[in-house]
Amino acid sequence: MANALALVTGASSGIGYELARELASRGYDVAIASAGERLYGAADDLRSFGTEITEIQQDLATRLGVEALWNTVVATGRPVDIACLNAGVGVGGLFWETDLAAELNMVELNCAGTVQLAKYVVRQMVRQGRGRILFTSSIAGEMVAPREAVYAATKAFFLSFAHSLRHELSETGVS
Repeated sequence: MANALALVTGASSGIGYELARELASRGYDVAIASAGERLYGAADDLRSFGTEITEIQQDLATRLGVEALWNTVVATGRPVDIACLNAGVGVGGLFWETDLAAELNMVELNCAGTVQLAKYVVRQMVRQGRGRILFTSSIAGEMVAPREAVYAATKAFFLSFAHSLRHELSETGVS
């Protein structure tokens, strides 16, 4: 019998890597996603726990990247038991000096990409009547954050979104 399946985005380093590591150490098979090349090294490290690790290299700041990630997960034929929506970037500096393209990419990844992937995950979990979703946000979403105005705004969006979903899902078996 296969282990339960977890999905972790932003899993090549930092919090995402640690989440994937913890899940693999607890016996979960883990689908890990990231846009960067570090993904493959992270996957090799995680395989030391003896569970199945699936690498999905996609840019989750694009609709096509999120769709390709989800299609890869669906192609396993296994339901997602735990989803850790962790992928995100930050752009710091004075707003009038920062790069607009970098900030818009951040909004796409931190907000739009998260909503798109959450839609797929939530629909699957509600249909199966169970599942766990973890959103990684930031204290920046709850405070004034000079030099991180757009980043803090994306995290405030993320936090509000997660709280609202928690209430909507309260009687579905999904938390």
